[in-house]
Amino acid sequence: MSEEFIIKRRLLFDGEGTGDDKKINNLLKLLISWLLESDTNTKSDITYDALMAQLHSLIFNRKKSLLSSASTNKQRQLMKNLYNIYKERIELIRKDIVKQDGLLENAKITNRMYITYNLICQTIAKELPRRKLQSKIDILKREISELEIRKHVLGNTFNCKVKQCRVLSTSANNIYKELGSEVNDSD
Repeated sequence: MSEEFIIKRRLLFDGEGTGDDKKINNLLKLLISWLLESDTNTKSDITYDALMAQLHSLIFNRKKSLLSSASTNKQRQLMKNLYNIYKERIELIRKDIVKQDGLLENAKITNRMYITYNLICQTIAKELPRRKLQSKIDILKREISELEIRKHVLGNTFNCKVKQCRVLSTSANNIYKELGSEVNDSD
């Protein structure tokens, strides 16, 4: 037998490391000794009882192993179910976080708009009401139109005065020339 075969065989017998291979070897030895013993009934009964005890121990360990395996499988399945439940919850929480981030961003925008609105309201409150402002605008328009009329009248008056000054200046120059020629004539 090769060393590899022996290792595989031991792993088959002692797969979980519980020493089952030694127990099976002991069971085989007891069975062989019980079969070979035929002389005394008491020794045979003792060997038989030991054989049965060993057999029941092996059966018990086998059932215990199966129950342990079933329990482990059940625990594994429960853990998978819990994992899936928590995975779904985490996904829901992530979606909720994204939604809450959107709501937070909307709240920030709303807050900025509220602050801007308050500033605009304060600025408007400092300004005159539209009716008063409109009446002041109307008064200023009337004053401007009156001033334009007065400007036109004053412009016309100025032009008349300028013409009168020219006429007067021209007349004064003519008189001066005439007086100047008469003074020259009398000399």
